[in-house]
Amino acid sequence: MTRPEQLGRVRALQGRRAGIVSRTAADIIDLVVALVIVLFLFALVWLIGLFFGGPTDFASIVSGTRGILLPLVLLLYLAYGWGLNGQTLGKLLLGLRVVRSDGGDVSFMRGLGRAALYVVFPIGFAWALVSSKNASVQDLLLGTAVVHDWDLASTPAIEVRRGTTG
Repeated sequence: MTRPEQLGRVRALQGRRAGIVSRTAADIIDLVVALVIVLFLFALVWLIGLFFGGPTDFASIVSGTRGILLPLVLLLYLAYGWGLNGQTLGKLLLGLRVVRSDGGDVSFMRGLGRAALYVVFPIGFAWALVSSKNASVQDLLLGTAVVHDWDLASTPAIEVRRGTTG
């Protein structure tokens, strides 16, 4: 596929609701990011413990917070991304954005609510498989949508020459 054809496809998808495959890929990236943040926090606490003579057994540090830290980090990470500009790292990398159903920006409180619903009821995401709007239960409850959104302003203009084929 040539570059002009690729840009044409991108422009055609711009603003349309994202499908389950791209949403799932973005969510997997976001889950990995949250896991990396949690591992970083565990390592930081372990290093501080080594420095100040605290607990040096990494397993004991992890066991005390294992059940709450990942959901809490995921909640804060998703709420921050969705409430700030509608994009987490996963959504940004896949050219997706969370918006209100009318296309407007998601407020921080709506982003927080959406994140809480995803952490508490993750299976609600699967509704996007059967929804004609590609909407999860969380999207339906909070009036949000996930749309394709690439920064086309940075896309170079295509020069079209008359009389050439190719």
